[in-house]
Amino acid sequence: LAVAMKAGSRAFAAYKGGIYDERLNLSGRDDIDHGVVLVGWDDTKRAYMIRNSWNTTWGEEGYAWVQYDTANIGYGAAWAVVVKQ
Repeated sequence: LAVAMKAGSRAFAAYKGGIYDERLNLSGRDDIDHGVVLVGWDDTKRAYMIRNSWNTTWGEEGYAWVQYDTANIGYGAAWAVVVKQ
C-alpha cells in the first residue's frame, strides 16, 4: 500500500534498525513529506514495516519498522475494495 509519512527529520535519515518512533517536529496531521510502501505490520511490535526508496544501505536493507501513530504514517492513504458481482 503506498502511503505518505513525515520523514524530514535527521533521525529518519539515520535510521539503522529497531522501531522508528518520531512524534516530534510535526506541525499537524497533514505534515507529510515522503512516500513509502507499507508492506506489513506486527501488532506485537505495534509497528508497520515499510519499504523506502533510498536504497538497501538505509535502514534494515531498505526497510524500516515505524511505530503505530507516529510520523503521520498512512495519512491520506487510499485503497480500493473490489466486489465481484
